[in-house]
Amino acid sequence: MLFFACVSILALTGCMMGDSLATGSVSANLPHASSSEGIQIRENSDFKDALRIVDDVLTSQGYIKNSQPLAPKDQERGLVALYGGCSVSINGDTLTIGFAEFHAHHLSSRARKTRNLLAKKLGDRFGAGGVTIEN
Repeated sequence: MLFFACVSILALTGCMMGDSLATGSVSANLPHASSSEGIQIRENSDFKDALRIVDDVLTSQGYIKNSQPLAPKDQERGLVALYGGCSVSINGDTLTIGFAEFHAHHLSSRARKTRNLLAKKLGDRFGAGGVTIEN
């Protein structure tokens, strides 16, 4: 999923092959996001709560949400939203926020701080055991 998030950001920003790229992500399992009753994940209350948390944290840290509608193919692949340097995607009951920064070997302190804040807030809401950070 991190790979998909990074490739999406690359495609949208036009990064050149060979440019250095720092990536990281935070993922949260949404325990009640899967439903045997056929409710679409995007209508699920846990999913909506998680998106509110993500939006609040990212915007408070200066990330700007892309206002352009996502392509249907991207939505089918699980892409939910794009923020400057971040992608939000869903795969099954796992929400992933991917970070990508060009011309860098490591995430900036801003991105690491934001990633850690997302992990804390999502962990507080959905349980810390279901939250994973990747560098």
